[in-house]
Amino acid sequence: MKTHITHWVTLAALSTLLAACGGSGSSGDSSTVEVVPEPDTNTEQESTVPASMDERSQLLLPTHINHRPVSWIVDTDDAPLELVKNEQGQLTLHSQDVVEDTQVELVASDTSRHTLTIKEIDAQKLPPKPKFFAARETIEGIDTDGNGVRDEVEHALYELYGENFQLYRASLWRAYGLQRTMEVANYEDQVELTHARKEFLKMIACFIKYSGTPGYDVGDYRSSIQSFVANTDERRNAYLKFSQWFSTQSKRPAKVTRDECEQYAKL
Repeated sequence: MKTHITHWVTLAALSTLLAACGGSGSSGDSSTVEVVPEPDTNTEQESTVPASMDERSQLLLPTHINHRPVSWIVDTDDAPLELVKNEQGQLTLHSQDVVEDTQVELVASDTSRHTLTIKEIDAQKLPPKPKFFAARETIEGIDTDGNGVRDEVEHALYELYGENFQLYRASLWRAYGLQRTMEVANYEDQVELTHARKEFLKMIACFIKYSGTPGYDVGDYRSSIQSFVANTDERRNAYLKFSQWFSTQSKRPAKVTRDECEQYAKL
């Protein structure tokens, strides 16, 4: 920061100053001299970090304290954090997924210690968990946020996959496709059935392509998700009926982009 300092000077001093600058002046004038202060090496600077950061976010850490290089370590076992230094020498703290607010300890090489809370944000987006019997009364169930996935299914999938956001997000797409098949199973309208078939194929492709799971494990994940979605006799019968119709239809694999998948089952 530049500091402006105003001096009232004598005629002789002012004349000398102006002469050096190639100008002229008269007695009683004021002159503004611009100076840049030297770094203050006597004032202690604290190596501080914010008290919290959101999961899946980044935090820039200072690399110099009191004009000296400083290094950092994460002093918590299995902390959901990663320290990354880029080509410019900036040190960034990357937070991974957590299923609840999680405290970690950071230590700087100047011996200062800092407690940082990784704030869980996905569970905050979940709708209220419905009562057991109310959630099972109809095929449609309770979907208070209107994202196409029943509320109790969102909770169940979060409890199962909440530590892996990519997998959790993809599981919601899969659940969305399954829910649609049950809801239209009793329809005679071929347009509705065909639309549900296309969405179902698209959600299968979204899961396979963007869940981050190995191909040989897809069947196991599919069975787990289906067990949450088709969890009553009425729902299982509806899914079976749709599956029988689906088996008579063409099943060309859908080509999807991440943006297309993100349009469904929004959080």
